[in-house]
Amino acid sequence: MIRLACLTCLSIALMACDSRQPADSDRKAASESEQEVAATAPTMPEDSHSSEPAGSDGPSPSGNGDGFSSTYAEFDIDACTITEQELEEGSYTEWKCPANRGVAIFAQDGDGRMDMDFGAEDDAFQTYGGFNNLGDTIEWRMKDGEPFAGIFRYSDATEQGKGRTILAVETIGTVSRPGCRLAQITGDTVNANNRAREIADGAFGRTGCGETRYIGEYAR
Repeated sequence: MIRLACLTCLSIALMACDSRQPADSDRKAASESEQEVAATAPTMPEDSHSSEPAGSDGPSPSGNGDGFSSTYAEFDIDACTITEQELEEGSYTEWKCPANRGVAIFAQDGDGRMDMDFGAEDDAFQTYGGFNNLGDTIEWRMKDGEPFAGIFRYSDATEQGKGRTILAVETIGTVSRPGCRLAQITGDTVNANNRAREIADGAFGRTGCGETRYIGEYAR
C-alpha cells in the first residue's frame, strides 16, 4: 500500500510538472519576443548644436508650430574688413563683416567696447559697460525660415569680470529702418538663452524696440 501510494504521488507530481512546462515555455518565448522588439525599436536622436551664445539652458529647438526657429553662424572679427578707424584718444574702429543668410553684419569698437549691427549700420552705439569682446557665434531667430533678429554674446575683458558673459538681442534692420537693441541679459541668468529668444520673438513685426531691457545685475 505504501509503495502504491508513493507511486501515485510521484505520478501526480510528474503530471503537475508537465502541466507547468507549456506555461514556462510560453513565458520564455514572450520574453524573447519582447527583447527582439526592444532591440529593433527606433530611438530618438540626440539633439545637439555645436555652438550657442551661452550654454545655461541647453540648445535651442530647431523649430516649432508657430514658425519660429533658430540657426547658428560662426563669427570671426578677423574675417571682417576695417571700413573706418581712429587710433588716437577716443579711438574707434568700424568693420563690415561677411554676410550670413543674406544679412549684412557690422561691428564697431569704441574705446575697448564692442557693438554689432545686423542688416544696416545703426548710429546708436550700444554695448556693455566694461571692456569687452564679441563672442564667436550669432544665433539667428527666424520666422518661417527668414531671419529677423540676432543674438550674440559679449565676454567681459576686465580682470574683475573674468568669465562674465552678456547676451545681446538685436533686431535686423534696413537702411531706412535700422535695427535696435531689444535686450541685454547676463549669461548666468536662469534660462538666459530662452529668455533672449522669447524677447526676440515677442518683438517680431513690431516697429522699433522701445527701451532696451536689462536683465541681470551686470547686464548694462
